[in-house]
Amino acid sequence: MPDAGATPPLDDIDPGALLGSLGPARFINRELSWLDFNARVLELAADQTVPLLERAKFVAIFNQNLDEFFQVRWRGWPTRWRPGSGAPHRTG
Repeated sequence: MPDAGATPPLDDIDPGALLGSLGPARFINRELSWLDFNARVLELAADQTVPLLERAKFVAIFNQNLDEFFQVRWRGWPTRWRPGSGAPHRTG
């Protein structure tokens, strides 16, 4: 007899129903979140109270994140627009 409080096996879970119950308002745009994080890193690099070597590290992190953003994320943005509608795709 299975335990009433036991977690169901993964085969019995419907991912579509699980995601549908969360609703789109529960999700954030990954690209905008990434840019927001990068802005916070740049603020730390500009903070005069942070030691100089640490500020240089934050600048390097900011630079690497921005490079990766444009190489990976920005490249996919043109495909997110629906042709002819002028409306952005649901992810941005």
